[in-house]
Amino acid sequence: MVTDALTRVGDPYIWGAEGPKAFDSSGLTAWAYAQIGVGLVHYTGDQWNKGVHVPRNKLQSGDLVFFYPDVSHVAIYIGYGLIVDAPNNGETVSVRPVPWKYYAGAVRILAPLSQEGSNITEKHPERRMPRSRRAEPYADEPKSVIFI
Repeated sequence: MVTDALTRVGDPYIWGAEGPKAFDSSGLTAWAYAQIGVGLVHYTGDQWNKGVHVPRNKLQSGDLVFFYPDVSHVAIYIGYGLIVDAPNNGETVSVRPVPWKYYAGAVRILAPLSQEGSNITEKHPERRMPRSRRAEPYADEPKSVIFI
């Protein structure tokens, strides 16, 4: 799901857009989760109430991070203090440091169970984050980041 969101880097922000070639913040998160079969409403308020709230020091790749007191903006946490999001008019989907100054909280969306009782990562192990990278400590501002 994070990998899917990262494929949209460079796509334009358009208010109300939900892909596949333009997005607003909740449109990007809804589209990315849809790629793994998880339905999210295209509205930050509903996404805020959809999953399990997690503290900042427990953030994992794929968690939704929300900003401003009215949770009017959402992004996808990718790890190491970075998010992928559709920031605002005139900007494009991008990877950037979490703007902690505006941070309101985070939500972990749980993958639905299949009829057999296994979750999506058991059916698609290539989508599972390696155990060593599932829960990183947060960092306010990374000094440098290398993507491999």
